[in-house]
Amino acid sequence: MLWSKTELSVGPTNGEHTMIKQILATNVPLSQRPIDRTNPRFVFDKNFTTYVPDRDDWMYNAVILNDDGVCFTDGSRIERTGLAGAGVYVQTDGEELVLPLGSHTSVFQAEVYALLTCSKLDSFFTQEQLFHCNLL
Repeated sequence: MLWSKTELSVGPTNGEHTMIKQILATNVPLSQRPIDRTNPRFVFDKNFTTYVPDRDDWMYNAVILNDDGVCFTDGSRIERTGLAGAGVYVQTDGEELVLPLGSHTSVFQAEVYALLTCSKLDSFFTQEQLFHCNLL
């Protein structure tokens, strides 16, 4: 929404910039949220390979999954409180991690943080292993 100069100059002349912020806060509440600023970094190295089995492989049990380790992850945010968090459960050894992430984290960020935490567990992964991941 755009405002004309006459609408912005209503009130004391020394507080026009404050009025802009108030008008913006009233009409676009999302504009008052904190902003994460990250410098873009491009990484073009491909240090992995991807193999996607076809339908026949799955139907005839020709896919061998390395399921020595099973890790469940979840990320969430409670709108009422604005707090977010992530959880990791390693089924193979019963390890549970609860990760509070504060009020500036989106659900997507919480989900990704849980996956990253699981992938960095020393007891769970080796550097050469690639695990199948299902997002439900």
